Amino acid sequence: MSVLIKDPDESRVYSIDFNNLLGSGESISTIAITQAPSGLTIGTPAATTGIVNFRVAGGSAGTMYLLDAIVTTSSSNTLNGTVKLLIQDTTWEYEMVTMLRFLINDLEDDPIYSDTRLRQLIVMAAQIVNQEMTFNNSYTINFGSLLISPDPTTSDYRDNAFINLVVLKAACLSDETTYRAKALLEGINARLGPGGLTVSGHLNGFMNILKVGPCKLYTELKRQYQFSDLQHIKAIFSPFVGNNFDPSYLNTTAVISRDNPYERL
Repeated sequence: MSVLIKDPDESRVYSIDFNNLLGSGESISTIAITQAPSGLTIGTPAATTGIVNFRVAGGSAGTMYLLDAIVTTSSSNTLNGTVKLLIQDTTWEYEMVTMLRFLINDLEDDPIYSDTRLRQLIVMAAQIVNQEMTFNNSYTINFGSLLISPDPTTSDYRDNAFINLVVLKAACLSDETTYRAKALLEGINARLGPGGLTVSGHLNGFMNILKVGPCKLYTELKRQYQFSDLQHIKAIFSPFVGNNFDPSYLNTTAVISRDNPYERL
């Protein structure tokens, strides 16, 4: 079941395609749209060549609505098409999905990934990033409803560090998935009579992308975010060893004098 997303202030037309359920020569006769819970304003539905179109307005932010399109057909069949509609501010979706498309080079008129799939990837990345680091905002991440709250792209909660880290992590996850798929195909050699298929030679290129692409950039930005701000590390009074500590990311130098070991120069 697909998840559609609408801003509370938007009024948009949505479609449900019944063509794969209609028989040859069968058409839609009547349409009824139901919603649960209530709160949406739904216009009069219409059918065109097996596709039901209806306008939806309103709704409460953060609420997931279940929309059922119940149709009867010219053959007296009753069919049901269902979609989920999530009402939420969509500022982050436009900005972060666009950024992600640039990073994974999916900018064609007919893209490889749908907006919904990229939103899922971003929310999954946000859940990982939010667990790994602490940000100025306290975020609520819900993968099931594709929710990131508060919206990190709005002026009131603008958080460039969170935005950049999440988009890079999402791009890294996409590259890792692509590498895994390519690895499964690497070395395939199939023949059928005089014809043959050979797939090989591309895996090293994708490995290089993982080494120097978004995955590496994410790791570097994560370290910089964690250790470049002295608010995170106020002072070190004794020898320090840590798996994640790299002093090269500190933006100032602390010098301890011999006479006063607690003095910062």
